[in-house]
Amino acid sequence: MPIYPLKHLSLPDPANSLHTRWLGELDEQLGAAGADWNRIARDTLFQVWFPGHTDYAGMLEDPATPLASRATLLALDPRYGTLEPEYYADVDTEKFARVKPLL
Repeated sequence: MPIYPLKHLSLPDPANSLHTRWLGELDEQLGAAGADWNRIARDTLFQVWFPGHTDYAGMLEDPATPLASRATLLALDPRYGTLEPEYYADVDTEKFARVKPLL
């Protein structure tokens, strides 16, 4: 069976330009001294899943926001969820906590 090389694909320029700028902003935020990666992950996911909304804390604290929506908001923050490695007794909790937001 022949193995064919992969084709080079690229996004149209408006999409490529926008994604490049967005990833550049994320890179700057993550690389800033003292950056809170949990907050950056939460805010990025909030922007993706709740476009047009800007007040994460306000929505979370607003009693008019349905409980299911508030639970979804909490799930955007890596501190309020668990990943499989956290259940293992031999995991270094401190080291894992540093990279968890990136996973």
